[in-house]
Amino acid sequence: MGRIQVINAQDRIELDDSSIERLRQFLEKVCEMEGCNDKDKPINVIIVDNDYISKLNRQFLGREGPTDVLSFDLDDVAEIYVSIEYDSQAIHHFALHGLLHIIGYDHKVEKDASVMRSREEQYLKLWTSN
Repeated sequence: MGRIQVINAQDRIELDDSSIERLRQFLEKVCEMEGCNDKDKPINVIIVDNDYISKLNRQFLGREGPTDVLSFDLDDVAEIYVSIEYDSQAIHHFALHGLLHIIGYDHKVEKDASVMRSREEQYLKLWTSN
């Protein structure tokens, strides 16, 4: 999946540079373990507030209100929008969930959901061990 960039695009909850870098490194590690490579498209993880993600949720999914994460696999870049206000202590989990969608995991049917949940649990152990 190439280079991952984490962008703090909100100003409601303070997020220091070391937290952003830790998140970026975590997601890069997951990408590496999943077999992503530098030839794949870049991934932007954009940290936003509830107002912003609510607008995206309405515009692209037709749903009202905030959500934790939205992923968009565009032609030349992948974008993962994470709401820090949804749960500021879980942005790593939301970003991971979005990344797994970009990589190709889904949870629409139970069989796929079970595989995705298992991967999430596996990778969340990396986060807590750091």
